[in-house]
Amino acid sequence: MGRRRKLVKYAQRNRDGPSPCLVASTSGHVSVTFLGTASQAPSVSRNVSSLALRWPSGSIWLFDCGEGTQHQLLKTSLKLSHVDFIFITHLHGDHVFGLPGLLCTLGQQRTVTEDGDAGDPVHIVGPPGTAAFVHGTLKLSFSHLCFKVIIHGT
Repeated sequence: MGRRRKLVKYAQRNRDGPSPCLVASTSGHVSVTFLGTASQAPSVSRNVSSLALRWPSGSIWLFDCGEGTQHQLLKTSLKLSHVDFIFITHLHGDHVFGLPGLLCTLGQQRTVTEDGDAGDPVHIVGPPGTAAFVHGTLKLSFSHLCFKVIIHGT
């Protein structure tokens, strides 16, 4: 039985089970972690939309960041500090409500040098309105990030 077929059978068998995340990985390749696969609202066993790709270099790319995404990340071996790119598919709440909290947590986990540098920036790629959402929520919540956020596609 091929790896893909095994993965699909595992996902079907465990879709309502206790495991919060599903990881498909092959040594030396990109690993995929499903952090949330539910639609509009989370359930006891499934979080709203979010997926993480971990590249062989250790860099993590998130696709969507629904509410609770950082909690799901904490249940995996993925390190928040390795998140370099966040891709937002569209601006519905179930895809973006976790973004401000995740950014603030990333800021708390970074080491700031004496010259105020907190390392590499986090890139956010999203549809028009993404910059307004990110800047607006951070401003209204009086949140300050110690690292640079570069927003593309706005």
